[in-house]
Amino acid sequence: MCGANPCDKPNCTWSREHLQACEARMVAKMPAEWRRDFYAEVLQKRGPAALAELKKRVGEAWKKNQQQPSLL
Repeated sequence: MCGANPCDKPNCTWSREHLQACEARMVAKMPAEWRRDFYAEVLQKRGPAALAELKKRVGEAWKKNQQQPSLL
């Protein structure tokens, strides 16, 4: 979209918000065992506050996915 630096566009794919949303969607789709391992790494590398924020975003992503109608 806007190159190597974030911009003010709401659909900027270089922003921190976009990165966090993508990570949350990815983690929400992981099998439970993988998710537990991922959370352990986040706790070790980023700390408890970052883990709590990630879990919050994952929960929101999961709820949003459950509300969307299935295409099947």
